[in-house]
Amino acid sequence: MPLARSISVTSLSGLDEWDEEFELEDAVLFEIAWEVANKVGGIYTVIQTKARLTCEEWGENYFLVGPYTESNVRTQVELIEPTSAVLRRTIDKMNSSGCKVYFGRWLIEGSPYVILLDVGFTAWSLDRWKSELWENCAIGVPWFDREANDAVLFGFLTAWLLGEYAAQCDEAPRILAHFHEWLAGLGLVLCRQRHLPVATIFTTHATLLGRYLCAGNVDFYNNLAEVLSIYYYYYCCCCCCCCCPDIVTPNGLNVKKFSAMHEFQNLHATSKARIQEFIRGHFYGHLDFNLDKTVFLFIAGRYEFSNKGADIFLEALARLNYLLRVNHSEVTVIAFFIMPARTNNFNVETLKGQAVRKQLWDTAHTVKERFGKKLYESLLVGQLPEVSKLLDKEDFTMMKRAIFATQRQGLPPVCTHNMLEDSTDPILSCIRRIGLFNSAQDRVKVHTHSFLSSTSPLLPMDYEEFVRGCHLGVFPSYYEPWGYTPAECTVMGIPSVSTNLSGFGCFMEEHIADPSAYGIYILDRRYRGVDESCNQLTTFLFQFCQQSRRQRIIQRNRTERLSDLLDWRYLGRYYVAARHMALAKAFPDQYMYEPHDPTSVSPHYTRLVKYLYWSLCGIFIVVFIYWWNIYTGLYVEYLYGSLYTGGIFILVFMWNIYTGLYILLEYLYWSLYTAGIFILVFIYCWNIYTGLYVLVEYFYTGLYVEYLHWSLYTGGIFILVFIDW
Repeated sequence: MPLARSISVTSLSGLDEWDEEFELEDAVLFEIAWEVANKVGGIYTVIQTKARLTCEEWGENYFLVGPYTESNVRTQVELIEPTSAVLRRTIDKMNSSGCKVYFGRWLIEGSPYVILLDVGFTAWSLDRWKSELWENCAIGVPWFDREANDAVLFGFLTAWLLGEYAAQCDEAPRILAHFHEWLAGLGLVLCRQRHLPVATIFTTHATLLGRYLCAGNVDFYNNLAEVLSIYYYYYCCCCCCCCCPDIVTPNGLNVKKFSAMHEFQNLHATSKARIQEFIRGHFYGHLDFNLDKTVFLFIAGRYEFSNKGADIFLEALARLNYLLRVNHSEVTVIAFFIMPARTNNFNVETLKGQAVRKQLWDTAHTVKERFGKKLYESLLVGQLPEVSKLLDKEDFTMMKRAIFATQRQGLPPVCTHNMLEDSTDPILSCIRRIGLFNSAQDRVKVHTHSFLSSTSPLLPMDYEEFVRGCHLGVFPSYYEPWGYTPAECTVMGIPSVSTNLSGFGCFMEEHIADPSAYGIYILDRRYRGVDESCNQLTTFLFQFCQQSRRQRIIQRNRTERLSDLLDWRYLGRYYVAARHMALAKAFPDQYMYEPHDPTSVSPHYTRLVKYLYWSLCGIFIVVFIYWWNIYTGLYVEYLYGSLYTGGIFILVFMWNIYTGLYILLEYLYWSLYTAGIFILVFIYCWNIYTGLYVLVEYFYTGLYVEYLHWSLYTGGIFILVFIDW
């Protein structure tokens, strides 16, 4: 159900409610994904954040199905006995047939039930299942591809679970299975091939086909048919879904609203201060810039150099560095690259920087305590202290040693870890090409960080805290079907840069009249070349750097107001509609679903047309009444009163038309219903009053003829002017 384009941000929370109500007491939902209790990418975030809303809708009939990974189960899952008798019989039957199936609660918000399938325990069936897959579906799987082998095992186990559950039910079951991405999609293919009584949904998030093509410097959007050497994934996706989706489901987040606007601003200030502490240690000896005038930018996600837009971001940073230098700007930009790469350990120089920073802090703290003690003792005896006695020679020696320790021979490193493939790493190679080495002359500093953790000795912050402390997230992706990173920035009130090739960017362009006014900068990579897009990104960054601190605070407030648009409370309705549609297709006797027609007239438009119709009817009534008053007026005084009040009421009704766009139809109908009575009574009383007044006045002066001529002439002009207005 497409959302109507919002006129202003105040209308973002006013999404239409779904009218249909489904009886889900006898239906069971299995949501199947490789990333259930197994963090790999963005699908994990989708399922984890959506679980609470789905549990509220389905209750005890909602089960997540994923792979069993012992390290994840120890920290995320509480293993318990199955709560349903049917499910208990199903799991016991599978365990007795050579499988290992576990049941428990996923310890996340909503605490959903999870069914975990041990893929490795059933590896002995891999060859047999591969043969069945080839014979029945004509899909071949290479023996050396472990990821594909895991998908085969997981898909057959999933189909086994659904078929066994249907067989164990006493009555005809109404099962709904929701499969996420190709790793779980093979189970859907087997459900169709075996004709299981299961309603199915397949959601594709970001196909490997698109990733490989984009990363391989292929013009993806003009060569969608090219498959390269990943035919297995391609065939799996084609078997799971058709070319045209039944419904598009935007992904949301669990939005935590603060009771006061300043609360999330305080969180930003706290996290920013922790990042600044890291910067003081990392740039020791070269801290020749003002941290209060430093802007923190970051890019995060999979290490896909071109897909995630790291290439265009680095090029834009080089051009931004030139602009800041030639304009003698006092602003310094520090760009963080948070992308997991192959490393073996922390960089020694980076660890040394944090040690030097801590040593300086300890030295300053020691001198402060000694200074304070001498000052306290001097004041106790009633004497003003002498400055030369507060700091003795030993204090100066300690401070000089600390200052000498901050001297370094080389420049601050651009990477915190030792890269295994330093010479061929795409980000480091690009940094060498553009020459951003964190020198004193550069106004743009670059820093690559492989991962974030609250237990890290370098930057002890998790990802959410780090995002809150930055000023701008930059995600100029070339291939990004949705894009959780800019969505997370928006929910936390941090402005971001996205593209019109990403799902998030298109979503914001569709629902926000002016996204940049709310801190959502949409980079055009669809209709512009690489160089033009890079120039546009440089312009965005340079304009952002020119903002004052107060302007950035105001912009963060406006960005945070968009969080309601990304809340699962609203976007979850698309998943609700998809489930209803699947149940109605599979079980038409029990369920009925009428999809929304995107070509139908919007209810807001219908309401506006009806209002204009009734407004014109009201104007017609007024004109007719005053024409009748003029026609039947037997006295000049009555004619003057009719003309005078006619102008006033025409003005009133014209103003009603102007403001009517913001009036509800029901209230308008009531107003128009009573308008006729009110107009007649008011005109009648006013005409009597003005008629008697004018009659007495002009009878005394005897200017009946002159007054008649003037009234007719000016009255006509008065009516014409107001009608034209």
